Amino acid sequence: MNGLIRPPITEPTKWRLTVDDVQRMQGVGILPPDHRCELIHGELIEMPGEGDLHSYLKARLIWWFNRHLDPDAYWVGPDTTFILDREEAPEPDVFITAAGVRPSQARGDSVLLVAEIADTSLKFDLNVKAALYWDYGVREYWVVDVNARVTHVHTRGESAWAIAVVPFEEALKPGLIAEANVSLGMWG
Repeated sequence: MNGLIRPPITEPTKWRLTVDDVQRMQGVGILPPDHRCELIHGELIEMPGEGDLHSYLKARLIWWFNRHLDPDAYWVGPDTTFILDREEAPEPDVFITAAGVRPSQARGDSVLLVAEIADTSLKFDLNVKAALYWDYGVREYWVVDVNARVTHVHTRGESAWAIAVVPFEEALKPGLIAEANVSLGMWG
């Protein structure tokens, strides 16, 4: 016994986690290194597996950005944890920063673009994640809806996201990365 006395739990209780807690859980094997979880508002959220089209479009988009963006100017983060603060660590499908910003240093206002590919997570991405990214200063956020074949382009306005819905056949033009015009229609 370690001498720690804990009062009995009398109602359902949530355990708030931090990024450090999750990293320790991974380090001792409680969470496998390839877990599909994100830390949102201090809660560990298990994400559904990616469908075939989700995986395909994510791979193509990452390939396209890496091929068309100057590596001396930009860093493309594929499936990389995006630590916003001690209780917020989403794992977007792609985020892009200036080349000098390491993934561990990226914060909302230093990121040029965050993109989520959504097949089963559309509602979560359009609501929970959109609000989270807004709160942390992300300037542009894409939600690629693979089922409707459109991208919900969120750009930062004065007090809310300005949202445009762009069909796959039209070019996506990130506001902060001029040379990154891409059309998802060429891949499916």
